[in-house]
Amino acid sequence: MIGKKGLDRELSILRALIDNGVPCVLTDLTNTIRYGDICVLVHDDPRFIEVKSSSTKDRRTIKQKRRLNELAKFYDEDEALGFRGMHSARRRVIPRRLVSYSNALNECIEKASKFGNGYINPEAGLHIVVLCDDTKIENILGKIDIAQPAIFSLNHAKSERQWAPLYPYTLLIEAQKALYDFIRGELYIIVLLDMKVITELITSAGYNYELNADIETPIKLFKDDPEKYILIGHLFVRCGMEVLSPKWLVETAVSGLEGFLNEME
Repeated sequence: MIGKKGLDRELSILRALIDNGVPCVLTDLTNTIRYGDICVLVHDDPRFIEVKSSSTKDRRTIKQKRRLNELAKFYDEDEALGFRGMHSARRRVIPRRLVSYSNALNECIEKASKFGNGYINPEAGLHIVVLCDDTKIENILGKIDIAQPAIFSLNHAKSERQWAPLYPYTLLIEAQKALYDFIRGELYIIVLLDMKVITELITSAGYNYELNADIETPIKLFKDDPEKYILIGHLFVRCGMEVLSPKWLVETAVSGLEGFLNEME
């Protein structure tokens, strides 16, 4: 943020809001908010302020204003068509209860801190590997019973700053020393999802799928008509990066597809 044009004006507005008791934050300080310069919470939903140091209206300024208006309308009406490329985006939908294995991850980290490496398989299709020594990952992977692995290197995501908008690793890793070692690159965390287990869960639920090469949207989920589908992408990445249940992943995706099909009827 140092040297950012317009920062002084943003801080001036931020301080004025704070002095008047309005909860707010600079969006640049977050790893999830991608709209506006200041996020303000005055009612149930956030509102965004775009701070401009110039009155000139160029194409970028007009586009930013349009996007902010679209987002505000989304919050007001709870639904938007074509928002961020989606056919229909809805909110205030009660999601399935999140099933997290963060405790298993931290148990595996503790095990690795004592023995140099650790491995835990908390649910079918989910494997956690933690390394604190010179053990090669290949030596551990060779002992894991997994048919079609999808590998998530949490260290790589951290180094490449690919974590947003996921649950931050600073909260995922509980022990302070472990977090410090992870940041320094002295503790390695690998999470593996077994695609075979996930696809079996899909078929056992009575749905069909197609696998894609793109890790961002690896699974196309549909009921009967392949033209009426949803892509399992963000949930899949969350499952690996946040150490979530594969069964929860499939149940949540199926629920999303059912909602989409009901909307189209």
